[in-house]
Amino acid sequence: MVEQDYLLSQAVGAIFADEKLRKQLAMRGGTVLHKGHLAPASRYSEDIDLVLTAKRSRSGISADIATALKPLLGEPSEVVRTTVTLAVRNFLSKSEIARVTYVYGPTSLLAAQAKLKIEVNLNEQTSLYPLTTVPIEMPLAGGGVGSVLVPSYDLDEMLGTKLRALLQREHGRDLYDLWWAWWPATIILSGRRQLS
Repeated sequence: MVEQDYLLSQAVGAIFADEKLRKQLAMRGGTVLHKGHLAPASRYSEDIDLVLTAKRSRSGISADIATALKPLLGEPSEVVRTTVTLAVRNFLSKSEIARVTYVYGPTSLLAAQAKLKIEVNLNEQTSLYPLTTVPIEMPLAGGGVGSVLVPSYDLDEMLGTKLRALLQREHGRDLYDLWWAWWPATIILSGRRQLS
């Protein structure tokens, strides 16, 4: 898990170091929630959730991500475009998702193959609130810690998507994320956490 968290942070850095991708994508989901909005991270996240925020050809986004990640992770093991149905009560909405998956062998010979998944929602291009920029810390190859600024959904909107996810699936992490954001912390206007 430590190695995957390291690669996850490096992958975020590689994606948002690419000027074109930085202008076209925003992060949402558990990774940016815990590594950015509510840092320091209180739980491990295993994927990168992105949203296409710019008008561009949808077909090339997976290739652009794979190009940005090639020096770090090599070639992806799977590149898929799929449609998922998001449902809350009687409301159904289809979302097109581009998924790039990497399978790698951890440095420990005793560990099983590991996966790193990057998903891009291609439909939900408009956010309710203006996008914000959050720093995400990442270990530097030569030692020490650096950070990368990533465009992200506003914290309130992020928590709204977590609530929607909680209503759609039975993952304990969504409930934990909402609990961690609301109790015992108070979220103040600056978006920083202040313990009660």
